[in-house]
Amino acid sequence: THYETQKAVPCAPRRFSRTRVVERKLGEKDRTDKFGFLSSRRDRKMLGPISLFFYVFFAIWTQLRLTWTRFNRSLEEWLSYSEKRMKPGPQNHKTHKLVIIGDGFAEGLGDWVTLFENAGVAKYLPHYLYADKGRPRLQLVVLNRGVTGSKSEFWRPDRVDEPTYFRNVFESKRCQDVDAVLITVGSADSVETNEDVRDTVENIKKICAELRKRGKLVYVSTIPSVKTSERRKQRNQLIKEFAFGNKLGVKLGPDMTSKAYENPDFWTLGGSYFCSTGYKKCAEDWKDCIMDDLKKIEWEYFKAYFNLNLDQESNQAKED
Repeated sequence: THYETQKAVPCAPRRFSRTRVVERKLGEKDRTDKFGFLSSRRDRKMLGPISLFFYVFFAIWTQLRLTWTRFNRSLEEWLSYSEKRMKPGPQNHKTHKLVIIGDGFAEGLGDWVTLFENAGVAKYLPHYLYADKGRPRLQLVVLNRGVTGSKSEFWRPDRVDEPTYFRNVFESKRCQDVDAVLITVGSADSVETNEDVRDTVENIKKICAELRKRGKLVYVSTIPSVKTSERRKQRNQLIKEFAFGNKLGVKLGPDMTSKAYENPDFWTLGGSYFCSTGYKKCAEDWKDCIMDDLKKIEWEYFKAYFNLNLDQESNQAKED
């Protein structure tokens, strides 16, 4: 009782301070640190296996979600082709085709996916585009080609060693004739602390330059993160400077460093990726970025269509 009521004052010259004496007198069940965790050596040893268990469980759960996401993405595209909404070859001008490339944020890891559903922005973007009053009149197809864990250098068009994601995507029949490319890449680069932050932007420049040569509209978003490090801040700042100051015609996509994305309800998997609510917010912001350009594409189509009809009518009148 005396030790329980006595004020614990550490004494440096002694081998055992009064604090430790108080802890020994209070007993095993009462010993906790200031955070409420057990502080005995035996209890700390127990945290090792528990931490390992949750680490393994989290890794397996993440891989299962990723496998389920990719499986249903393949089913959704297969169903789209079977319904003749997309053809393997070049599209006619009545269809908008967009492709999303990049890392796990592009692929949609963390989104709640049911059978025959795509994931992430690719799932929600068509809904927001057609819900808008100035919605496009042509059919819209959004292809998801994100690869979780892929670094920006894996997407370089001049990359020789595997993986060569750029060639795999844009040399395929389904993606050769896309109108626009939405890029979200760099989160895997941020994990590597020994890489120069400028390497990420240089890789993005190479990707954008090649896509612009092929006549694609290109948009680049910043790197989303709820746990923003100093290196990621530098990468995002360089991405913004490139998007605003480039002469290639590349435009900035959603700024995912804004305070709107700090909402904890937008994140899952320990704050590593968006959940469904976060991807909906992201898709809505993507809609605002690309809507005007989609309307320009439609206008060019309608103008070419009416000119073609007028030419055919004039030629038929001459023949008559």
